[in-house]
Amino acid sequence: MADGKVVALFGSSLQDAVRPPVERDLFGSIQEVRYKVVFLDEAEWHEESFLRVMARNPVAAVVDMRSRPVFRPPHYRHRHIISYFHRHGIQYLELITELRNGSLKDSKTHLVPAEVIFERAEFGLTICLYDAATKERGWLDSIRDLMKSGANRFVELHPRALAGSGFRDRG
Repeated sequence: MADGKVVALFGSSLQDAVRPPVERDLFGSIQEVRYKVVFLDEAEWHEESFLRVMARNPVAAVVDMRSRPVFRPPHYRHRHIISYFHRHGIQYLELITELRNGSLKDSKTHLVPAEVIFERAEFGLTICLYDAATKERGWLDSIRDLMKSGANRFVELHPRALAGSGFRDRG
């Protein structure tokens, strides 16, 4: 064959050269997201986008810090979301229920929620759901302050860092 009619393909094989590029996820495995925590304001999400984030990220646990840990209609179907967590091995903890039942010690220093979150984050990406009451209680700020202090290896990720988040800042 004449050299002018040969097309050079770069790659180790023809199959590599023809294969379309694949977008890699930011986080490939649970080990890569150990000690990472994302805080999500439940009011800014609906079921479809929330479950899309769960499916596209190696989430190990969801810590529900809301004052009423129920996924309410019309934006959510509670049973559907809880069953999704169970089917996919995502640990789900209702923080306020645990405090009321006495499973966790209530603390005026706000360290209990931080300890619970940090315990989960050791195993992989942990999503913390919060609401306005969580902010008023001071838990959100105290946990973030502990993370920023550098006394631990935990890192807060912005919701935009999650694959499939479709997060848009409200202007």
